[in-house]
Amino acid sequence: MSFIISLFFAVDITGLLPPFFLLLLMPSKTVGRPVVPYRKVNYQAHYSTSRIMRVLVRAMIPTTAGNQMVKDPSFLQNIENYIKKFNCEATYFTEINGNRTFVFVLDLPSTDMIPAIAEPLFQGFEANVEVHPAMNFDDLKTAISKVQQK
Repeated sequence: MSFIISLFFAVDITGLLPPFFLLLLMPSKTVGRPVVPYRKVNYQAHYSTSRIMRVLVRAMIPTTAGNQMVKDPSFLQNIENYIKKFNCEATYFTEINGNRTFVFVLDLPSTDMIPAIAEPLFQGFEANVEVHPAMNFDDLKTAISKVQQK
């Protein structure tokens, strides 16, 4: 019992596991109820890995790198090649926080494609790259209808 109490305080102090979890590990005599067995969750039933995910890729180019970029004669061709390679659904060019910014909307077939999408922007334009999941209105309607059904 002292081991369990010391483990409880050690875990509680470090914040590694919630205290309730430790109650599940204690013998049933000390808690007064049977121990709940470990239950595996089938994430595949909830999330399909075969569905392509739409993402918004935002690449912010620092001013110095951006100044060199626009002087490069192959700049537009490089951007066009990127758009064609990843079959971008939409592409926007804007300014965010004083930086030249590219915004690409594209379909991500799997998460292991993130480096292939981000590296050309990191290396070719010295960009700060962010990748965000995104939905169109049809996706939002489907998601809201599922939430409201529960």
